Amino acid sequence: MSDELPWENASLAIFAQSEADLKPLATLLRGDLPIPPGIRHIIADLVDPDGPGVQRFRLELTNDETKRNNNLKYINQIIPVVVKYKSLLAEGISSQDAAITVAGNFSISDRTVYRYVKEHEDMLKSLKGG
Repeated sequence: MSDELPWENASLAIFAQSEADLKPLATLLRGDLPIPPGIRHIIADLVDPDGPGVQRFRLELTNDETKRNNNLKYINQIIPVVVKYKSLLAEGISSQDAAITVAGNFSISDRTVYRYVKEHEDMLKSLKGG
């Protein structure tokens, strides 16, 4: 078996699925099998913040605490705004008046209300696979 085949398979696991599987690549990086030059260049393109990326992909380090804070922002800020906005719409209030009312209630701008509603709708759409 060629030394390059496991590396090629690990590379395919990143791009060939809707959810990238980085475990085969991590396993190979921890091992002693030499990295083929082409794969080394692909990895460099993935991690170089100024590089071209690979097929519109780029690996980025994330901070779990930042991710947790983003989730808390969604729960504590975005959801209450969206729920209030949608409840006003259900009462027959116009979109503009609902946004202005919610903005006043939460000390944000009406544009922020619309942005939160869009973020929420986009998140729901992504959960449905759309």
